Amino acid sequence: RIEHLHLGEVDQLTSDVFERVVCSLPSLRHVALPQCTTLGDRALSVLSTSCPHLEHLDLSSAACVTNDGLSSIALHCPQLRHLALDDSPFLTDQGLVSLVTGCPHLAFFTADASPSITDPSVAFLAQKCTKLQHLSLASATQISKTAVGPLSRCHHLEYLDIRSALYLCDEAIEALANFEAAPQLTHLGVSFGYGTSLQRLLKLCRSCSRLRSLVLIDQHGLRPWPGQSHWKRRVRDTLRAKSNVCTVCIESKPAWKVDAHDFVSDLGLVDASLASKIGVKLRTLKNS
Repeated sequence: RIEHLHLGEVDQLTSDVFERVVCSLPSLRHVALPQCTTLGDRALSVLSTSCPHLEHLDLSSAACVTNDGLSSIALHCPQLRHLALDDSPFLTDQGLVSLVTGCPHLAFFTADASPSITDPSVAFLAQKCTKLQHLSLASATQISKTAVGPLSRCHHLEYLDIRSALYLCDEAIEALANFEAAPQLTHLGVSFGYGTSLQRLLKLCRSCSRLRSLVLIDQHGLRPWPGQSHWKRRVRDTLRAKSNVCTVCIESKPAWKVDAHDFVSDLGLVDASLASKIGVKLRTLKNS
């Protein structure tokens, strides 16, 4: 009885061939096709109806999957625990809600190319999937600090990547630091902006005592200013020296035009001399 199907290097597998294979393997529990770009909703429909005991599904490169495909999985595969759809830009809240409703045991979910997912569906996911351990929504640009509260109730969360969320202010960073799951987080991807202090980031890293990898996204596109590498290095060195974090990656969004009336606070991210060079007014906030 075959329960595992893993075709790692198959990037041209057609739906017809895939459907014939899965129809002959009703005992499948683990299906991994991480390099296959051609499969879509029809393939998911056939897979879900043919293999109702499915627990693990990796279609990381399947760019044609939509809400209809997730609805098929939700309807027929209630035991699903692992789903990777890293290249599916057509997924929306509707598909995520359908998935969560039908697959409440989901512990691993990635949809890193799905920018249309918003706060309500993330909150619903956090409420229904109480065993969630791994959540990656790296391109979800419509997520905001509102999602942080519901996610804080995911007691088993170890990996969280919401790096494209609207930048998290100090209040949201504080909420992350107070996560019930904070002591067991090993990876975290978040964004920051003008109102985020180095002290809050340090508190976050210390609260997450097992955190080893931190990805910070500069939502305001602070690049490529002269001296930028200096403040990045300062942040990295401070977080690594004063917490257990091993890897700190700081990335930037595409640079936005900074108008003269905008300001940047001096919180260890940008110094006064740099601010004066670029003609941006500086609001000086002393570190507490």
